Amino acid sequence: MGQHPPGGSTRSRLPAAMPWVVWAALLGVLAVILLFMVLPTCLFHGPRPGAMKAVCLSSIKNIALALRMYLDDNHGRFPKTGQWCDTVAEYVRSAEVYRCPSAAEQGCGYAYNAALDDRPAGDLSEPPDTVAVFEGDAGWSASGGPELLPREPRHLGGDTYAFADGHAAWLGRQWRGPEESRIWEKRPVAEVRWGPE
Repeated sequence: MGQHPPGGSTRSRLPAAMPWVVWAALLGVLAVILLFMVLPTCLFHGPRPGAMKAVCLSSIKNIALALRMYLDDNHGRFPKTGQWCDTVAEYVRSAEVYRCPSAAEQGCGYAYNAALDDRPAGDLSEPPDTVAVFEGDAGWSASGGPELLPREPRHLGGDTYAFADGHAAWLGRQWRGPEESRIWEKRPVAEVRWGPE
């Protein structure tokens, strides 16, 4: 019949390097498939809400620390309203901390508690509960109270706040009213202090 190749086997032999080449090609094909599966998700879904909340919380924490450094350098007095962004600018690492990732088109996505206007920190009865900076839509160096909170919460149903003692936190809101005309209730207003008392 037919002759057998030397070695006695009828199966063809692959060169020793061939299995490595096959595995490399297979891994390359899998990498391309995964790339085409993941890339559209990243491009069309944008940043994840949880990540945006974390960036915003980090930014407002940096602003809170800048306020604490300002207090240390200014005999324990808070900045004046209307110019607080410029006043604490030398204490922040970058002007980007003033931008909330959910309101990046604004120069500053935060507002300053007007009740702290040039007030000594010692006047506050509860610094850990007293709002110093909060999310707002009023623009650069805006000052006021809870009326400046965004109409709808920016981050997973809540907003970020910096407090007079230097810590920052995310506080959620709740819906209020009938379903067809629901509005966001500014629940944290009752949970935090806005004035020195």
